[in-house]
Amino acid sequence: MNRFQVKPLNIGLVALIAAILFIPFGGQVPLFDWDEINFAESAREMIVTGNFTQVTINYEPFWEKPPLFIWLQALSMKVFGVNEFAARFPNALAGIATLCLLFFIGTRYYRGLVGEGWVLAYAGSLFPHFYFNTGLIDPLFNMFIFLGLFQVYIGIQNQSKSSYFWIAGLFTGLAILTKGPVALLVSILVLVIFSIFRRNLFLISVKNWFIYLFVAFIVSSFWFLPEMIVNGPWFIKEFFQYQIELASQNVAGHAQPFYYHFVVLLIGCFPASIIAFSVYRKKISLEKQEKDLSLIMMILFFVVLILFSLVKTKIVHYSSLCWIPLSFMAGLSYNSIFRERIKIKTWQKIILGLISIIWLLLFSVLPAIGFFSNLKDIITPLIKDEFVLANINLNVAWSGWEFIPVFVLIFGLIFSLIHFLKKNDFKGVRTLFLTNILFVPLYSIVVIPKAEKHIQGSVIDFYKSIAGKDVYVKSTEKSYAPYFYAQVKPLTSSDGWYIEKNNFVDSISYNKIRLSKLEREQLESYHLDWLMNGKIDKTVYLVCKTHKADFIIAHPYFKLIENKGGYSFFKREIPSQ
Repeated sequence: MNRFQVKPLNIGLVALIAAILFIPFGGQVPLFDWDEINFAESAREMIVTGNFTQVTINYEPFWEKPPLFIWLQALSMKVFGVNEFAARFPNALAGIATLCLLFFIGTRYYRGLVGEGWVLAYAGSLFPHFYFNTGLIDPLFNMFIFLGLFQVYIGIQNQSKSSYFWIAGLFTGLAILTKGPVALLVSILVLVIFSIFRRNLFLISVKNWFIYLFVAFIVSSFWFLPEMIVNGPWFIKEFFQYQIELASQNVAGHAQPFYYHFVVLLIGCFPASIIAFSVYRKKISLEKQEKDLSLIMMILFFVVLILFSLVKTKIVHYSSLCWIPLSFMAGLSYNSIFRERIKIKTWQKIILGLISIIWLLLFSVLPAIGFFSNLKDIITPLIKDEFVLANINLNVAWSGWEFIPVFVLIFGLIFSLIHFLKKNDFKGVRTLFLTNILFVPLYSIVVIPKAEKHIQGSVIDFYKSIAGKDVYVKSTEKSYAPYFYAQVKPLTSSDGWYIEKNNFVDSISYNKIRLSKLEREQLESYHLDWLMNGKIDKTVYLVCKTHKADFIIAHPYFKLIENKGGYSFFKREIPSQ
């Protein structure tokens, strides 16, 4: 196997740039409901209770995700405190590690500038870059799956060395511990299809298959098995049932058409998604080892894309694993544009221009509406959604500096266009990637905090205002924000709701913890009813969207505190004796 030298100084430079891009600004914006706050709250509850063996939300079992990413968040919170920076710090590290890996693999196993192009394509595309600044699970999950497949690829080239399959099993097991068994499903599909394409179903020996699967099972069992032993099979059953529901049903209103992820990748992984098409040009020449890894990347892309297009529940980050192979294809194209002087086709340049204009308009809308009151006056009569209107009309100070990232994007696109017009496609592509690498963090720092104020700022500020108080707080909408930002504490045996809840559960179920889905819904409904009408022992705060708040406004026990940003905030005092 041909291997090329990778200078440690270059790896260090990639790590330094990635650290500058991903670390400093993780705490600038509050976490977003649902997923970001969901995972951070589970980590906070681990710290509060000292129970690191079970994932919980509102101190109740939460079976939707395994604990590895949440453990990392809890560790980060132990170091940096319970805050947004700590919740996002694991992904900053994942971002540094991922870019270093892409550079190392692309440089070590491919001739030319594949490593450089791969890093530029990944960090220089919109969604892949942005997600390293979030507290979502997917960046770490994707990295582990990729590492597992890469180790299998190395193992195939060195069948006599089973150590590669041990390491591959370790990474796949970690991926399972991060997000679930879909990691193993994807990996096996990719490897089986790769063997079929190579016309050798025994490309991986039976011994090495066994090692790989055995290690993946042992690593993932590090948590699943003790959980089953301690708490019985109920939790694991709920976990797998939820995964099946995601695949077969529209969970939480996330139904989308079959082509949804095709559009997400085309628009969200821009401009790598367009540059990647050049990899299919006949002039691109690869050696055998390069073809094998390229084939694995291609198969990974289509397996993930088709698999999650078939799944009923569709969310943007479900296809995020495609970003690694898609940026790899763009990296190959980048290298061939430089070394073999292939040209970007006219149709690619047209699509690059059209999508650039779309993104430019979208990125300009927020600062334009925020800064120009006349424009807001024109737009608001066209909006019929009362909640959206209230969010837009929230008083947030837009200074005009928010246009700086937009100007950076404009100038970058202009310089890229100039290079394309001069027939220098390599400089045009590189300028596009570098522009996005600079634009995304700038926009995240300058614009996103202001936008967040409109989206959820009022409700987050309210929860912060009651943080640490010994009260009951609840949102009538599905939300994890009350738990994290109001710093909700676990119930004690003397709390009124603790007693009432146990009595109610005893009346509907034989098991106080292992409630069915219907029983959980009954308990949730009873909880709201008790807060509104029951004999409470603490002050109650209810949060509701203003256009849905009539049933609380008319309630004799509740006092309206404030209407702000589309939300209404209510308070119920303990009745005087």
